[in-house]
Amino acid sequence: MPRGRSRSSRRRRARRLWLTVTGVVLGAALAWSALSLWQVGSDLREAREAGEAMADALDAGDRDTLLLRAGDLAESASAAADGSDGWWWSVMGAAPVLGDDVRAVRAVSASLDEAAGGALVPLLTALVGVDHVAVDGRLDLDLVAALRPTFRDGAAALARAEEAVAGVRASRLVGPLREAAETWGLAVEEASRATADAHATLRVLPAMLGGDEPQRILLVLQSNAEIRGSGGLPGAWSLIEARDGRLEVLRQGSGGEIDGVDPAPVPTSAVEQGIWGPQLGLYFRDATMTSDFPRAAELMRAHWRAYGGAPVDGVVSVDVVTMGYLLDGLGAVSVGGIRLDGDSAAPALLNGVYEELTPAEQDAAFAAFTKAMVSGLTTREPRSTMDLLLGLGRAVSEDRVHAAWTTPEVQEQLRGSRVGGALETEATAHPLVDVTLNDATGAKMSYFLRYEVDVEAVQCGGGRQRLEGEMRLWQTVPPQKAARFDDYVTGGGRYGVPAGHQVVLVRVFGPVGGDVREVRLGERDLSTLAPISTYDDRPVTTLALQPGAGSPTVVRWAMITGDRQTGSPRVRVTPGVERGSSSASVPSACG
Repeated sequence: MPRGRSRSSRRRRARRLWLTVTGVVLGAALAWSALSLWQVGSDLREAREAGEAMADALDAGDRDTLLLRAGDLAESASAAADGSDGWWWSVMGAAPVLGDDVRAVRAVSASLDEAAGGALVPLLTALVGVDHVAVDGRLDLDLVAALRPTFRDGAAALARAEEAVAGVRASRLVGPLREAAETWGLAVEEASRATADAHATLRVLPAMLGGDEPQRILLVLQSNAEIRGSGGLPGAWSLIEARDGRLEVLRQGSGGEIDGVDPAPVPTSAVEQGIWGPQLGLYFRDATMTSDFPRAAELMRAHWRAYGGAPVDGVVSVDVVTMGYLLDGLGAVSVGGIRLDGDSAAPALLNGVYEELTPAEQDAAFAAFTKAMVSGLTTREPRSTMDLLLGLGRAVSEDRVHAAWTTPEVQEQLRGSRVGGALETEATAHPLVDVTLNDATGAKMSYFLRYEVDVEAVQCGGGRQRLEGEMRLWQTVPPQKAARFDDYVTGGGRYGVPAGHQVVLVRVFGPVGGDVREVRLGERDLSTLAPISTYDDRPVTTLALQPGAGSPTVVRWAMITGDRQTGSPRVRVTPGVERGSSSASVPSACG
């Protein structure tokens, strides 16, 4: 055999051996990768199933199952995080094509593990373990102090969980993974904000409840039947003294009483008057037309002083829907022989009283209801303490509970939180969108008002995003039928709106330093008819809308965000009569 042919044969055998070995190694690597991905995927699916079971247990009030499934979720999340850790996952994450997906799975697993083990399980364990809110006729301030470290640590864990997925570029991922990564990213961002807000509130709650020195609080009950930017008409008030957690109702009355003494108007700026009109500073009951609660509270305190009221340390506002949430846990209360529970409170107080009682009787009913709630919270054993706490948390998350304090240290903690309720005017990476509603009917027709708001980030470029929004409004009863209701409900045409109809002033606030444009009502271009004003560098447009009872009235608009606002847009919408809210964070167009 020729010598050259022998060398050629050896080279071919060596190449075959190398290809065989390489194939075996690559095959083993692919098999191991597939097995690792499958196992982590299985762990994440089990975590999702545990989360769904937790939601069912929460709805059913099943504490034992809730904690058991929370433990399952944390265990599955930990397994996913461990399974996606290590050098091989780093190698897979550097691979072309699927590297982004591998890194996203790894980040989501680590984030879920941090959120579940560091926040969810400890927080649920602490809350489920609470068996009372009051002791010896006062709210238990020691309980507040005991819960504070758990919320502090939970907020820190959720901040780490949020950071773990901050670098995930969802736009680069395959379809199902993209949706899951976006959903989880928004969920952990929302949970992180909510827990941080709760911790900030817990830090100052003892001071607000008179733990350091007695506090006088002006408690305002907002009526969602006449919608306002901060929630509803401040129709009833109670002056409460808080002393070491003990609450005493000193005096009660109606917003109409304060307006009825014809005090001097409270000064408002030209910008405020241009957006909300002069009535913002003229009447106590119109102070909540602004969705900036610290400003609304300032105006209400000024009217209160002009009315002759004693100085107050804080203003707290809740709406009737919040009272329903609290009654879910507290249990029914009796007002004037009428039994009110979580389901019946809103229909009775937002519609029934206006149809059946005189204005004086209405005021008495709201006063009696507020007093019964205050007494119930401090002296009764709740039907379900967990439902009571969760109801309060739900009300806060839906922007239905607000507070403003004259003490700088307390107000500083409330600033930026949902409880603080400010109309934010400082630019952040997250574009801010506020959609507020004010009744212009002079009636209680908002009880029949329904609306939905959707905002989507559709384009990213040059550090700015283009946002497109849509709002749908409708009335639940035909105007012909509504016209037969009592004039106190319909307004009787006193302010130029025919009985049975309603007019709603919708104000859309764009992001700080941004722009609102392309406003359309159905197919009609309103861009020239809806002038853009500016409120502390936030563009705002006002639309006067008359929702019908058939197909919804639809408004659409486009926005351009300010510079370097590439995060997920945050949308805040005035809450209404129905439980729930349209407020939400939405995925960024910048990934």
